[in-house]
Amino acid sequence: MIEVRYKIHDEYSIEFKQRFLVRQGIKDNRFEVNTWLFIPNSLDITPQTYGQDLFYRDVKSNVRLITPVYTLCDLGRESG
Repeated sequence: MIEVRYKIHDEYSIEFKQRFLVRQGIKDNRFEVNTWLFIPNSLDITPQTYGQDLFYRDVKSNVRLITPVYTLCDLGRESG
C-alpha cells in the first residue's frame, strides 16, 4: 500500500511524503511513483526566469529518501 501525505509550508513550497508499506510474507514488494506538477502561466515560470539547471539544483537538494531499518537477521531470512 502506498500512502501519500502533503503539507503546504508557505506560498512558495509544498512537501509530499510518500510511504510504501511492505506486505509481510510476500517476497516481491514493488512500487512505482509517477509525479506530475502543474505550474500555471500566471506564475511566470519560464526557461528564462527559472532555468533547467536551477530546477535540478532545487529538486536534488530537497529530495530526501528514508530507507527502512532491517537487521542482518531480517535480511538473511528474506534471501533464503
